[in-house]
Amino acid sequence: SDYGLVDIVQGRFDAGLRRGGLVSKDMIALQVSKPIQMLTVATKEFLARYGHPKHPKDLVEYQCINLRLPTHGELYRWQFTKQG
Repeated sequence: SDYGLVDIVQGRFDAGLRRGGLVSKDMIALQVSKPIQMLTVATKEFLARYGHPKHPKDLVEYQCINLRLPTHGELYRWQFTKQG
């Protein structure tokens, strides 16, 4: 299976779901869900082996799974907010 970008017009799709910014001007887009909240998580085993980060900037030193942006292949830039 291919997880790359798909041209829904050329592929003759009737509809498509997309996460991200604006679509092409020749398409009609409707918001069908609330914004997605992404979480950063780790297993107990991972934390026992590598320790707990003290600050989000410490995650640079950890082996993490991240997303690549489909438009240009760069890694998704994490943005953290403090709650409470």
